[in-house]
Amino acid sequence: MSVVISDAWRQRFGGTARLYGEKALQLFA
Repeated sequence: MSVVISDAWRQRFGGTARLYGEKALQLFA
């Protein structure tokens, strides 16, 4: 599910969301 969410964010926000997504994954992971 994380991949789907990140993909949607990437389509909406772009590269910025990817950076936040990766940081969030590291924090939650």
